[in-house]
Amino acid sequence: MKQVTNNRRAICAIARGIAGLAAFCLFAAPAAAQESGAASAITLPTVDVEAARPTPRDPTLGFVATESAAGTKTDTPLLETPQAISTITRDRIEAQAPVDSAAALRYSAGVLPEPFGNDIRYGWPRVRGFNLQNSQFLDGLRLPSGTYATPQVELWGVERMEILRGPSSVLYGQIPPGGLLSYTSRRPGAVPSGEVNLQAGSYDRKQAALDVTGPVPGTDSTWLYRLTALARDAGTQVKEVGDNRLFIAPALTWKPDALTSLTLLGSWQQDNSGVIQFLPSQGTLRPNRFGSIPVDFFSGERDANNFDRTQWNAGYQFEHRFDEAWVVRQNLRYSRVDFDMGVVRGFGVGADGRTLTRANIDIRDHADAFTVDNQAEARFTTGAVRHTFLAGLDYRRGTSDYGLGRVNAPGLDLFNPVYGRPFAPVTAFNVSNTLTVQDQLGLYLQDQLRYGGWRLTLSGRHDWAETDTRNRNTGLRPKQEDSAFSGRVGLSYIFDNGIAPYAAWSQSFQPQVGTTASGAPFDPSRGEQFEVGVKVQPPGRNSFVTLAAYHLRQENVPTTDPANTLFQVQTGEVKVRGIEIEATAEITEQLSLIAAYGYADSKVTRTTVAAQRGQRLPQTPEHQAALWLDHGWKSGLLKGLSLGAGVRYLGGAYGDTAGAFAVPATTLFDAALRYDLGALIQNLQGFRLAVNASNIGDEVDPTCISAGECYWGARRLVLGTLSYRW
Repeated sequence: MKQVTNNRRAICAIARGIAGLAAFCLFAAPAAAQESGAASAITLPTVDVEAARPTPRDPTLGFVATESAAGTKTDTPLLETPQAISTITRDRIEAQAPVDSAAALRYSAGVLPEPFGNDIRYGWPRVRGFNLQNSQFLDGLRLPSGTYATPQVELWGVERMEILRGPSSVLYGQIPPGGLLSYTSRRPGAVPSGEVNLQAGSYDRKQAALDVTGPVPGTDSTWLYRLTALARDAGTQVKEVGDNRLFIAPALTWKPDALTSLTLLGSWQQDNSGVIQFLPSQGTLRPNRFGSIPVDFFSGERDANNFDRTQWNAGYQFEHRFDEAWVVRQNLRYSRVDFDMGVVRGFGVGADGRTLTRANIDIRDHADAFTVDNQAEARFTTGAVRHTFLAGLDYRRGTSDYGLGRVNAPGLDLFNPVYGRPFAPVTAFNVSNTLTVQDQLGLYLQDQLRYGGWRLTLSGRHDWAETDTRNRNTGLRPKQEDSAFSGRVGLSYIFDNGIAPYAAWSQSFQPQVGTTASGAPFDPSRGEQFEVGVKVQPPGRNSFVTLAAYHLRQENVPTTDPANTLFQVQTGEVKVRGIEIEATAEITEQLSLIAAYGYADSKVTRTTVAAQRGQRLPQTPEHQAALWLDHGWKSGLLKGLSLGAGVRYLGGAYGDTAGAFAVPATTLFDAALRYDLGALIQNLQGFRLAVNASNIGDEVDPTCISAGECYWGARRLVLGTLSYRW
C-alpha cells in the first residue's frame, strides 16, 4: 500500500510538472502583438467573405495544429470545437519517425497505442478504455472492419492524424464510446516538389520511399497530381517474422475554377510478414522454473507462418461553392481488404512447464466497404448570431467473409525447440465460416452558433442499420435491424486572451451482432459522456493546450447469461472517469514541446460474471505521461542540427477483465538526431540525415490477456534515414 501511495504521488508530481511546464510555455515569454484570428461573419442577404486561413487538409508547419474538420466536419478552429482532439502533424511524424500509426500515438494523452506490445499487424490503440482498431477513418470515411481484415494505414501517405476522444456517433455513426482515429491523406499541391527517402535500421530493415507533387506536366494549375510510394524489406525482433510492405498512392485534383474542386484518391498496399507470437504466462509475465522465454522466441513453424494482407481503395472528394454562404460536398470511396493467415501458434504450456501446446490455424477474411457522405453547409446570420449549418446524409455497405479452421499441431519445447515435425493441414473452416453484410444509413444535422465570445454546437443524427449474417456451418441466418438517435451539445466561451472553457454532452451507439437464448436480437450498446475542459491558444504564440475531464458510461454490454452460459444477455455496464492534459508548443523559434498526461478510473459496474464485477477495464492504465522536447539550431556552429528527446511513462494495468494478469508499469526513453546537410555544404542543399531511437533502454515487459496469450513489448529500435527534398 505504501508503494502504491508513493507511485501515485510520483505520478501526480509528473502531472503537475507537465501542467506547469505547459503554462510556462504559453505565458512566460511576451506575446507578440496580433489581432484575434476569429472569422468575420458571413451574412444573408448581405454577404461578407470569410478571411482566408489554412484548412485542415493543408500541410501544417511544425507540431502545433489549430484547425480541424474531424470534430465537426466543417473547417473549425480547435479552440472552438467542444471536444478533446489530439492532432499529429506531418512534421511531428517526420521528427519522431514512428514505424507505424500505433507508434505515432505514443505522445498523445491517455492513449495506450500498443497494448499487445510488438504487434506489427495492427495498432489496437485504446482510448478512454475502448479499442479503436475498427473505428479508423480515412479522409472522413470509415475504413473496412472485418474480424481480421482490418487495414493498417501507411504513414508515408498521411498528412495528419487525429484522435476524436469520446462518443462521436453524431457525425460518424456506429463507433465505440472511446472515440475514433482519423487520417488525412497527402493531397496534390500547386508547387512542384518532391522527396526521396532511404531508411535502414535494426533487424535488417531496408526501406525506400518517394513523394512527388505539382501541376500535371503540360497543363496549368487546373490539374494537380501527387504520387507517394514505399517499399520495405525488414525483419523484426522475433526470429522468422518479417515486416515487408509495398505501397503506392496516386492522387489527382481538378480545379476548373476557384469554386469547384474534384480530388481522386487511391492507394494499394500489400503486407507480407509473420505473425505475432502467442506465448504462455509462465516464462513471460509469471516465473517459470526453467527460466524466461527469450524475446526473439519463435513459437511457430517456418512453413506455416504467413500473414498476407492486400488492401486498396479508390474514391473521390468533390466540393462546389455556390457563393460565400453555400457549399456542397460529396465524399465517396470503395475499399477492400483481403487477408489470409496460416500459422502454427501456441495456446499455453503443459503440466511440465516447458511444452508449448500448439495448433495449426488457417484464417481467411475478406472485407470491403462502399461509403458515401453527402454534405451541404451554409454560413449565415440571424440577428447577432452567426451560424455554420451542416446537413448530411451518409450511406455505408460493408461485407465480411470470414473463415477460421483449426487442427492440433505437435507441441514445442520452449527452452530447446525442435522445428520441422510434421503436422496436419487445415482442410475446412471448422471453427467459423460466416458471411456478414451490413447496411447503414445516417441522417445528421448540426448548427454551430456564434454570439460574441460564445460558441454553441448542437448536433443530432439518426441511424438505420441492417445486419445479415449467414453461418455456413450451421445454416443459420439471423438478421438484425437497429435504429438509434445520437446527440451532442457543446458550449464554450472564447476569451480575448485565447482561453476557452467548454462543456459538452455526447452519445454513441454500436450494433451488437447476436441473439439471446430466446432468439431475441441484441440491442445496440449505447455510450454517453459528459466532458468539461479548457483549451488555451494565446494570441501571438504558436501553442495549444487542452485540459479535459470526462465521465463516460457504456450500457447494453453483452455479458454471460447465468441461466445459459452458451449465450449472452445485455445487462453489462462499464464506466470510465478521467482527466487528460495535452500541450504542443513552440517555446522559442528553436525549441518545441509535446507534453501529455492521462488519468483513467475505469470500472465494470454491472456484469453477470462475479470475477469481473468492480474490475478495471483491460489494458487501461490509471496513469500515463509523456514529454518530448525538440531543439533545432538556426545559426552558429550547430546550424542545421536538431535534437529530440522523449520519455514515456505507462502505468500498470490488467490484461484481462477479471484482473488476473497484472501488467507492470514501465518508463521508456526515445531520442532523435537530425542534420540538414545543406547547412554544412552548399552543394548538399535538400539533403537531410536523421537517426531515431525508440526504447533506448531496451526495457521489454510482457502483456498477457490469458494464460496462453502473452506478448513481449517492443525492443529498442534504431533507424537511420537519408532524404533529399526539392
